[in-house]
Amino acid sequence: MQLLRMCSAFLSILLCITAGVTSTNPKQADVPSELITVVFRHGARAPLGTFPRDPNINHTWLYGFGQLTKEGRQAMYKLGKQLRKRYNASLSFDPREVWARSSPEPRCFDSVALLLYGMYPVEEEYQIW
Repeated sequence: MQLLRMCSAFLSILLCITAGVTSTNPKQADVPSELITVVFRHGARAPLGTFPRDPNINHTWLYGFGQLTKEGRQAMYKLGKQLRKRYNASLSFDPREVWARSSPEPRCFDSVALLLYGMYPVEEEYQIW
């Protein structure tokens, strides 16, 4: 059971993007012409806690123990931008063609949210976070 929890922490996000079918064969109309799968670990995070005689015991983490650091957040956003640049022709804004999965850990959920924000940026006037 503990191994299962460890695996879910390392394989925190599965992003599947399928492009629409361009085939003219009606029997193949339901088969996607392309499948892109990206599996990765969450971004850089703060330590889970302190230990006896920790020299950094008074250090405060902006988002708390075990959560993404500022650098980890920026890395996930940049990864999303890189994926958009690389797969731009295949990416769709149709929610039926994009899946994003994450474990319920906040650092994992934040990682996938930042990645999607990088892949699908909003207009500047709508950006509120």
